[in-house]
Amino acid sequence: MVEHLTRNEKVGSSILPSGSKKTMKEIYIIRHAESISNAGEKTDSHDTIPLSEKGRAQAKELAEKLNVIPELIVVSSYSRTRETAEPFITKHSTVPIETWDVQEFTFLDPKIYHGTTGEQRFEAAKKYWTEASIHHKEIESMESFSEMTKRMAKLINDLKERPEKTITIFSHGRFIHGLKLYMEKVKEIGRYDLTDKELNELKEIHKEGVLGIIEGKRKFPIDNASVHRIEI
Repeated sequence: MVEHLTRNEKVGSSILPSGSKKTMKEIYIIRHAESISNAGEKTDSHDTIPLSEKGRAQAKELAEKLNVIPELIVVSSYSRTRETAEPFITKHSTVPIETWDVQEFTFLDPKIYHGTTGEQRFEAAKKYWTEASIHHKEIESMESFSEMTKRMAKLINDLKERPEKTITIFSHGRFIHGLKLYMEKVKEIGRYDLTDKELNELKEIHKEGVLGIIEGKRKFPIDNASVHRIEI
């Protein structure tokens, strides 16, 4: 099933600079299939989490059902996106593959939470989303919420600069959810650079989706192996 990142409108076309030529592109952003972390198992490094058995089946089904002929396939540096993309890559074996900075937004220090489950990380995750500032990083090598939005702005700019008209991107749940909210905000205000106030508002909205799944209140907005289309 292909879903739009916005319910009623195509995001991006209204924020082109004045006088720019509108070149419509189809960008398909896909969340990785179910990982062992999603299945409730313990994980170590966040970038080497493999797919579960169910996830591998989802990846195969995705490749079979996704009726898109890409000119470029993009994956993140995390193994679960490449594993999800593999059947689709095999199906489109002549299409170039590139690794971009579309990796998951990771806010907890992996060294501290090595060998833990999502449930065991619950309190720390909840504390981050409810208390941490938009510039907070647990360790310097990690990424703040503010920095994640800059990564999203770069992604949009890179996509506009690419000559390919149809691109599939294999990415991650929090990143795709954040991108959806970021692009809605950009469309609303007409610029990519957000103030701290606007970033705090964005983080608050993002928190509702993330904590919804953590606390079991509602379903996380981005399903495993789901496809989301934007046009730039």
